[in-house]
Order: sequence, then structure tokens, then C-alpha cells
Amino acid sequence: MNETRYLISEASKVTQVDAHVLRYWEDELGLAINRNEMGHRYYTEKDIQVFQNIKELKKQGLQLKAIRRMLHQAEPDSIQRTLVEPEIEAKEKRRKDIRDIKDIKEIKEKTAEKEDLSKEKRFEEILARLIRDVELSEHKEGRYRRLDETIRRHQMSRKMVAATEENSGRKGRKKRIKRKQSE
Repeated sequence: MNETRYLISEASKVTQVDAHVLRYWEDELGLAINRNEMGHRYYTEKDIQVFQNIKELKKQGLQLKAIRRMLHQAEPDSIQRTLVEPEIEAKEKRRKDIRDIKDIKEIKEKTAEKEDLSKEKRFEEILARLIRDVELSEHKEGRYRRLDETIRRHQMSRKMVAATEENSGRKGRKKRIKRKQSE
């Protein structure tokens, strides 16, 4: 009987797992992989199937430590059963999930309503804060306008006082000049 042999690159393509990962799995899991006369690895159909099973177990979330125990403790069919049983459980879980979709939708709708209410409440709070800020800034602007007006009036009154003093000083000089002239 002539058995098909795969080089590591071919096995990598068949299993769709990188060659370095196959070597890593071989080392970590203690797999007995055959070698040719030159010392190169070659893989049989059985080896390819083992790698496919390992790949599926990894997809299901098992760690290499658990897979190693399974490989060394159990008979070869148990790995296949381990792969099939979770699929059955997953189908049952999906059926249950489908039944629960209605409940999930209701929960999501309630959550969405709460989120909408909380969004509305936050919007109202932000709007109230903005209104307060605008009113405060308008109040401050009014104060600044009144202060500016007061300063302008004060400056105007000082100018008027200065002008009056200057005029009275001129008039006083004119009177003194006239008095001197009349004397």
C-alpha cells in the first residue's frame, strides 16, 4: 500500500496553518512525525487529520495543554467526538438564542428608551447651563457697559472742570489786565 506523503509546505497548504505553527504544535503536543532518509518531516493523511482536529479544537478555545492531554489519554475517535459534541451543543444554543431574540429585542428597546431619556436629560442640563452662561455673560456685559459709561461721564466732567478752571483763569487774568490798565 502506497501512502501519500506531504512535505511541510504541502501540509501547511492543506491544513491552512503556517508551517512554523505545525512545527510548534508537533513540539508542544509531542506528536510523532515521521522523517525521510534526509531527516525532513513528512506527513501522512492521518497526520493531516490530526492537525485539522487540533485546528478545530483551537478554534473552540481549547489550549494546547488540554489538547495534549486529549491526544495522549484518549483513543483516536474521542478527538472526533470532542469536535462533534460542541457542534451539537452550539446548534442547541443557537435554537435557544433564537427563542430568546424576542426578549433581547425588548431589553434593547427598553435600554434604548432609557438612553434616549438620559440623552434628553443631558441635553436639557447642557442647554440650561448654556442659558445660564449666556445670561451671566450678558449681565457682565451690562456691567461693563455701565462702567464704561460711568468712566466716560467722569472723564467728561473732569474735562468740563478743567475747561471751566481754564476759562475762569483767563477771565481772571483779563480782569487783572483791565484793572492794571485802568489804574
